[in-house]
Amino acid sequence: MQNLADIVLANPMAAPSAPALADAHERIDYATLAARVRALAQFLTQLVTQHPAQNPAPDATRVAVLLPDCCAFIEVLLGCAAAGSLCVPLNTRLLAEEQCEILQDAEPSILFVHARYADRIAVLRAGLPTLRTVVLVGAADVDGAVGPDMLDYAVLRQAGAGRMQQAPLPAVSAQTDVLMLYTSGTTSHAKGAPLTHANVLANLQQYQAAVCLAPGGVNLQLSPMFHAAGIFCLVHLMRGGLTVFVPRVDPVLILDAIARERVTFMFTVPTVLYQLLDHPMRADADFSTLQHVQYGAAPITGTRLAQAVAVFGARLMHSYGMTETTSHVSILGGQDHVRKSGSVGRALPGIALRIVDADGRDVATGEAGEVLVRGANVFAGYWRRPRETREVFRDGWLCTGDIGRMDDEGFLTIIDRKKDMIISGGTNIYPVDIEDALTRHPSIAEAAVFGVADAVWGEAVAAAIVLRAGTAFDQDALEAHLRRSLAGYKIPRRWRVLDALPKNASGKILKRTLRAQFFS
Repeated sequence: MQNLADIVLANPMAAPSAPALADAHERIDYATLAARVRALAQFLTQLVTQHPAQNPAPDATRVAVLLPDCCAFIEVLLGCAAAGSLCVPLNTRLLAEEQCEILQDAEPSILFVHARYADRIAVLRAGLPTLRTVVLVGAADVDGAVGPDMLDYAVLRQAGAGRMQQAPLPAVSAQTDVLMLYTSGTTSHAKGAPLTHANVLANLQQYQAAVCLAPGGVNLQLSPMFHAAGIFCLVHLMRGGLTVFVPRVDPVLILDAIARERVTFMFTVPTVLYQLLDHPMRADADFSTLQHVQYGAAPITGTRLAQAVAVFGARLMHSYGMTETTSHVSILGGQDHVRKSGSVGRALPGIALRIVDADGRDVATGEAGEVLVRGANVFAGYWRRPRETREVFRDGWLCTGDIGRMDDEGFLTIIDRKKDMIISGGTNIYPVDIEDALTRHPSIAEAAVFGVADAVWGEAVAAAIVLRAGTAFDQDALEAHLRRSLAGYKIPRRWRVLDALPKNASGKILKRTLRAQFFS
């Protein structure tokens, strides 16, 4: 395979009559999925033909996607792949203004948007001259109205099916960008990470080589498709399996789906596993069909690990990865969970890891240093950001920004992050966004935002602030201010008012000191 769409268009493991995808509204087999992918590819190809001046080489046609996890999301993603277009998923949890910033950076010409987000279309269109086509998905499902300047997804998909025999799909190089996920680093601006067909297919194969998923399994897709962990749907399609989407991540819905669909695989974050372990229905749940229960974003240790092992045993797996590596870098198998507690496992086949010091020299076994990664799954660089790209590569190795150590068996443990990213409930949160919003409030002189340990969420957002003279701390007012520009999950859960923030000689705020003094 050299085109990601081949996992449904040219995959001998994908039996035409076998179920491929199921959501709250429909269940489709591989033949139906393949027909829809071809139809979408024909539609996208026709748009390029009609508007060649708006799609100059070398950039592929960019297609933004604002959809919940559903069958249509996969149809559009693989339709883009077959047409040689670049799919740009938007985080559905962000505010419209935050989504608009990403759109302005990506400059897509086409937007697929679900009817439940139709009230955002006007905001997303504003100030985005490159956006010429808006396609409304799910209008019938939520009784949405298709505006006169929008296309109905169901209608164009049907029209594309009628054109399928008229023109062959374009030849697409494996080095063509197929998916661009947005990730923030140390700046407040999200950065696009384009991934090629070769990147994604390599990571699918690397993962399969390590985990050995059986053909025809059933994947319960709990991680959002706009996230790098959406790769689990793709690896199951590659294996001819079924992926089931749930309307929301809820313990009752998860337990019901496991029993009803006879789920063999699920990936989630520790917070959701804790909810399952603590739920009263868990005692009567039948987990016998589960072969793999994988989690990521944070390790599980101590009492929680003992509980998880008692329920899931050797089926439990932990993984480590990042957007810039497509998804996976390492896997900790179930047999190693107890003896290697806290580790993120060994590198996948075809992926090399190094631990280096500040000068880029390899450290001794067991010593801490920055984790570097190399492999066919690693992206080539950020979208239109050459400086940031240079900063994350060193002699062909990707600098992860994570501090880790590796033992004599090759097991990697992440012990800290150079970046200040917070992972709360499996969601990445970037402090600089919150700090910037806080300092726009008239009562705030300085602010430091960081993650602190939390028994439920893994990490909670904490804020240490210095007030301007003559002002008083009003938590309700600050939270209301933040909610006008930030998604709800970014609002600090813990607050501390200080006379001054601790800093080093160069003026950098010592967040480690803040954590130790006030939030340990």
